[in-house]
Amino acid sequence: MLCCVAALVGIFSQIGTGEAIVRERCIIFLQTKMKNLGPEIINLEFEKTLLSEISRVFKEISPVDQKEVLSLLVGGKLLETVSGQQAVVDLLVKQLDMNKNFDASEPIHFEHLFVSTRFMIPMFSVSTAINLRTHMT
Repeated sequence: MLCCVAALVGIFSQIGTGEAIVRERCIIFLQTKMKNLGPEIINLEFEKTLLSEISRVFKEISPVDQKEVLSLLVGGKLLETVSGQQAVVDLLVKQLDMNKNFDASEPIHFEHLFVSTRFMIPMFSVSTAINLRTHMT
């Protein structure tokens, strides 16, 4: 299990610092491989590490890549809990840096806001069954 977490950290290191093609290939690799991993690998520790790594690289990647890495959280146990949803919302609020004035002159700021908001919206209704897959398309 420790090897999987270490591999995840290494892959996200490439996502955060690599060229665009490296970042794209790493994200595609994770999306492909994580589908086939069972609960013995993708457990709560793995998901917490995944969230931590997403947080670390989030501001350094494009809105398109942000959407893709956030999609890695979909289907896991973390988003099935209120505390997990709160952790994701806290991450996105922190990344949006809501304490600063919004700079409307930069289109990328709108894109970051849109991606983050679209991912968070389903998490604000606890009484509704959440199906994030429909919100990520």
